[in-house]
Amino acid sequence: MQHAHDVARKHLATAAKSQRDQHHVKLCQFGYIPGDLVWILNELRYKGISHKLQKLYAGPFIVKKKITDLNYVIILDERGREKLLHHNKIKPYIGESPPVWVNKMRKRIVSWNKTAEEKKNNNAESKFKTRGESKP
Repeated sequence: MQHAHDVARKHLATAAKSQRDQHHVKLCQFGYIPGDLVWILNELRYKGISHKLQKLYAGPFIVKKKITDLNYVIILDERGREKLLHHNKIKPYIGESPPVWVNKMRKRIVSWNKTAEEKKNNNAESKFKTRGESKP
């Protein structure tokens, strides 16, 4: 009886591994960077309208910050309202021309990130300077 349980446990482990591998092959993950335009999955359903006729995605919206490989902070409107979303709920924006507020906010975010990177680089350089060096 114990042998049968051991064999079943081995088969379950191999089946779980193969299912996990198949799932990860199908998983489509984009690496969004701040300033990217995205669509957001619209999970609201309105009464009286078939869910098949409702918009599946809303947007475009702007990626503000990458929290982890899977979670992103998204800016929802020109007032700067934010929402934390999993990558499964967003997809890259492909479209004509986004609204004016999106372009303005996008430029702001890109400039914020550039200044943040410059500050990091300056701090890193200053850590490695010796006492005898002077600034040119």
